[in-house]
Amino acid sequence: MTQIYPDDSFTLHTDAYQINMIQTYWEQGIHNKHAVFEVFFRKMPFQNGYAVFAGLERVVNYINHLHFTATDIAYLRELGGYSDGFLDYLANFKFDATIRAVREGDLVFNNEPLLQVEGPLATCQLIETALLNIINYQTLIATKAARIKSVVGEDGLLEFGTRRAQEFDAAIWGTRAAYIGGFDATSNVRAGKILVFRLAGPMRMRSCRLIETIIKLSRPMRRPIMTVSF
Repeated sequence: MTQIYPDDSFTLHTDAYQINMIQTYWEQGIHNKHAVFEVFFRKMPFQNGYAVFAGLERVVNYINHLHFTATDIAYLRELGGYSDGFLDYLANFKFDATIRAVREGDLVFNNEPLLQVEGPLATCQLIETALLNIINYQTLIATKAARIKSVVGEDGLLEFGTRRAQEFDAAIWGTRAAYIGGFDATSNVRAGKILVFRLAGPMRMRSCRLIETIIKLSRPMRRPIMTVSF
């Protein structure tokens, strides 16, 4: 990545064909036609009997910041294929649809609506990719967390997935999804700050090996670094 734009937004977090379809709707004069889109999944994850819905807060966060920035429009203009009139339409785009969804943490099943978007056709089309990205990922994590919680019962569970998550945002929202699924604490310090979740974590073996003997180790370890109770 050679440049990060100061006004970067998630509005272009979509597939190119979505923008192309919206331009076609705009050219045909049907971009404001009433439409209803529904989010669902076809196959149960992990051959499970249920899934745990998660991702709604991230969806709301995404919608609240949904607009095309100056560099978004400039980039689309550089790509070519988009008329000036259409780009002017995008530059003045405002989200004007209604979203209905089940509650986060609710049990959901395949082939049933999890979230519904009702509004202008172009608006529904624009956000389709992002909604699927958000809900598929977080619902998957929450479902896996719930499966683990159903086995351990009242025992505490620590979310420790940051180093294996798909980048920064995935780690934060994955932590939240695991919490929705029943986990009790996280090792991710930033997630603890942002989400106000309890922090926990073990002492790394590397630290233990740096101490020459168990006797030398026991003295500094008597002073607690952090107290976490489950």
